[in-house]
Amino acid sequence: MKQTIEEINSLIEESPVRSVAKALAIVEVMKSMKTEVTLSMLSYKLGMAKSTIYGLLNTLKVFGYIQQSPINGTYKIGTKFYEVGCYVESRWDVKKIANPYIEELSVEIDETIHLAVLDDYSVLYIGKNESNKSIRIVSKEGIKLPAYCTGIGKVILAYLPDKEICHYLKNIELEKFAKNTITDKEKLKKELCTIKRNGFAYDNEEIMNNLFCIAMPIYNQNGEVHYAISIAMQKGDDIDDKIETYKEKLYTISMSISSELGYRV
Repeated sequence: MKQTIEEINSLIEESPVRSVAKALAIVEVMKSMKTEVTLSMLSYKLGMAKSTIYGLLNTLKVFGYIQQSPINGTYKIGTKFYEVGCYVESRWDVKKIANPYIEELSVEIDETIHLAVLDDYSVLYIGKNESNKSIRIVSKEGIKLPAYCTGIGKVILAYLPDKEICHYLKNIELEKFAKNTITDKEKLKKELCTIKRNGFAYDNEEIMNNLFCIAMPIYNQNGEVHYAISIAMQKGDDIDDKIETYKEKLYTISMSISSELGYRV
């Protein structure tokens, strides 16, 4: 989820190296604005002196992380971030392995298929094949959503060590997004236990009304769950007929991907 200016400033205050934190704060604000920005805009948004921001921008520019227009002097995110992103993506072998399975399943059943990883207790979508149906889902590749109200997020949370789950439940705010969002921590804890016992998770109108998801874990060579895959569909009269069929297909795919990552039952 997008960070607010208050959250960004709080991170600056908590950071051991303020200058680095301020530079990263500038990047976060530029990313959120989705347009070229001026020095004055950044100064106003962050409440920092123009001289401070100017120095940080020039440093980022030297390294290629920020570009400045030679015409009007505005700033934008540099191509260096694209290079870094490509490097990070290249390390995600799971995406390369999963893509053929996701594409094939998406064509076969004409539903939206997701691939995601847990990132700081949010779920980061690293793969998505959209269905041809009219429903459009809030997720997209590269977006982060709360893990507790998505099937794909809950299934990864369920396989965390008990100590991490307790830490998560202690620190998370359970905001209501849709009519069935779980906002009670004890209920969520029981739900995660059930998910781990069953080996799959449902999202029954928890992140978005009229949306139902089935999610299953992807195991690595050590039997750990860092990734998951899901099928998202519109709720309708035929939902019960679809669930069992889709669960079988999703299980086959999740285990195939896990096997290619080195997992052995």
